Amino acid sequence: MGLGLLFAAKLYRLRPRFEGELLRESWKTARWAYAFSLLTELNARFGFVILIPAVLAHSTLLPEEGKHELGLFGTTLAFADILRALLAVELILFAEIAGERERSREITPAVSRLISGLGACAVLGASVGAPFVLWVVNADYLDALPALFVLLPGTVALAVAKALSADLLIRGQERWILGNHLAGFVAIVLVHLLSVGRLGALGMALGLSAGYVLQAARAIARYSRVAGVPARDLILPTRSDWTRCRDWIRRSRIGAVDGASR
Repeated sequence: MGLGLLFAAKLYRLRPRFEGELLRESWKTARWAYAFSLLTELNARFGFVILIPAVLAHSTLLPEEGKHELGLFGTTLAFADILRALLAVELILFAEIAGERERSREITPAVSRLISGLGACAVLGASVGAPFVLWVVNADYLDALPALFVLLPGTVALAVAKALSADLLIRGQERWILGNHLAGFVAIVLVHLLSVGRLGALGMALGLSAGYVLQAARAIARYSRVAGVPARDLILPTRSDWTRCRDWIRRSRIGAVDGASR
């Protein structure tokens, strides 16, 4: 939650530029950005609200078993949503690099690497903390852990895909980004159709993760080709990345304290 608040504060600071340069002067591009964000949410929620119940209704699972699996998957989504704060980076990056294609070639890879690194740390933390929380709250939901371990890395992959898509958007790749979202959606639907009836909550998580990882892999390959940046430089964080991240968090905390004192 703290990470999400920091991202929100950063976006608010960039708000004048976001409104001035994007919403007025580049409304067409901003319109695509909002459409892609909406499509991402539809990808995430379509399965849980529509597709998965339909598959369960035609599976060999008993009604009570189907409800139990949906409950397990709901628990999985609740924990995975903690990592969805990383998705806010897309709009922040979009506002930061709009109209500065050359500068974006330095900023975007660093942001992508940091998302990978911070996401890995968050996955590790959630993987350690979730069993304890579930054991305290309701041990019956410990069965959700396999699905959680599958979905968490996929959520981080989605954040990487969205960050790279923000850069590709200013490079005129709107239609490709739309195609990438649709490819992820198709992957989600296919895996859900094939696995939910047999694997329950685990199959639900596999479907989402498959779609997210596919989007990330395609975005990495596309950005590497368009911007000329090696794929490795988009995934593996360096020591300087961690140093910059630590300095940024320190400055943000100092700014927040100064603002509160006033």
